[in-house]
Amino acid sequence: MPEVKIKDLDKIKVKAPKIKVDKKEIKEAIEQLTKSHTEYKTVDRKAKKGDKVEIDFEGFDEGGAAIEGAASKNHPVIVGEGMFIPGFEENLEGVKKDDEIEFTVKFPKDYHQESLQSKPITFKVKILGIEEPNAPEVDEAFIEKLTGQKKTKDEFMHEVEHELEHKKIHDEQRKQEDSLFEMFLKKSEVEVSEILIDDELQALIQDMQRDAMYRGANFEEFKKVVEAKEGKELPEIYKPKAEERVKIRFILDEVIKQRDFKVDDKDVDAEAEKRIGDAGPSVKAQAEETFNSEKGKMMLKNQMILDMVFKAFIEPIPHEH
Repeated sequence: MPEVKIKDLDKIKVKAPKIKVDKKEIKEAIEQLTKSHTEYKTVDRKAKKGDKVEIDFEGFDEGGAAIEGAASKNHPVIVGEGMFIPGFEENLEGVKKDDEIEFTVKFPKDYHQESLQSKPITFKVKILGIEEPNAPEVDEAFIEKLTGQKKTKDEFMHEVEHELEHKKIHDEQRKQEDSLFEMFLKKSEVEVSEILIDDELQALIQDMQRDAMYRGANFEEFKKVVEAKEGKELPEIYKPKAEERVKIRFILDEVIKQRDFKVDDKDVDAEAEKRIGDAGPSVKAQAEETFNSEKGKMMLKNQMILDMVFKAFIEPIPHEH
């Protein structure tokens, strides 16, 4: 166990930010909701911003060779949404069904595929169809369809504001916790062995692999892109983060020891019962299995002690609701 020295522990405090949700944010959230429930209908006219245009396309380099991965059939594009590289969607404004167009766009210099960075690529595009959006009006009927409850528009707006505020608080709390860990690292002296750092590095990379698998992403492709961007191999890139994680664990142990933070087993049992009771029907069995196991209770106990650390060193965020 390495020796940990923490300077001015009593002076460490993370300030609370002010949380405010403005009318613009509420409006944008409502627009996003209506957008996700927008229906489209086929039209016989030129395409304009906001329309959904279905296309076949293929990209070619300056020598006329087809570029791998730069082709698609029956591909829907919302004109002006900005999901394609800059310049692509602008060329779809004014097209009509059955048009066949050709245009050249320059790929961004920071494009994730290095071979295409700052390169001019010519696209051949066929327009298969055009649909215009029909966004729902935010009235009581739409609100009831969306929430399953009868509410006035004012009540719904208030609910949206509350949810936005809740999300902001949650995001800020994560930032506060990160700030606290940064303060602990700056105020502490602790030497950790290369063996511990290497073990943590392997665990970190395994976590990334599991996350990629969970999201259905290709980890090797991600690894290739990150290494090309950083000019280093993945272990070298993430070794400093692994070292920080090891140090933080030992620093937290020292903070808990100095402040004598403890949680009684009966409090852990009570919290386990509460979490099982709060679990929805679909995850009830899983919650019971987790929180009734020794491993689950130990994880819960550690989290409760960590929450005591956060409470001691982080100012609570004031909010209206």
